[in-house]
Amino acid sequence: MSLIQSAPMTTHPLYVSLDLETTGLNADRDAIIEVGAVKFDASGRTLGEFTSLVQPGVKLSHRIEQLTGIRTIDLVDAPPIAPVLAELAAFVGDAHVVGHNVAFDLGFLRRVGWVPRGDALDTHELATILVPEARSFSLGGLARFLALDADPNHRALPDARTGRVLFEALFERARR
Repeated sequence: MSLIQSAPMTTHPLYVSLDLETTGLNADRDAIIEVGAVKFDASGRTLGEFTSLVQPGVKLSHRIEQLTGIRTIDLVDAPPIAPVLAELAAFVGDAHVVGHNVAFDLGFLRRVGWVPRGDALDTHELATILVPEARSFSLGGLARFLALDADPNHRALPDARTGRVLFEALFERARR
């Protein structure tokens, strides 16, 4: 587990862009292997980042290793989900959770016993309303379409960073 940076609290609304990497797509039978989160406020200030690998207790499939670049061997000494969740919950606090297809991530987190206290905001859903002309509504497709300085790559922290940049771009579009 790693709290990468932390800044003083703010009076602006707080958000946490969240992303998970998992062993598969089914929250009822698959497991979390990586958590990434970026806390920021409405003024655009980054307040901290959190990242951790998670020991899923199973061998990763070749497809997941290829997609994420995370190998089973990388997870041998990773902590189990319980302490990671405790630290993530403390990091998120009452902030609104932002994610691309956020219901996917929250489904996995709910299954292991954590539900955020703040609202959940889905950048995929927001994009379908605010950028209907986009050809792709994937995280990478939207980042390219909106010419965002972002690098989604199926790793939790970089994808959480991209989700944050996308959310801010969509928020600005809505404001205009």
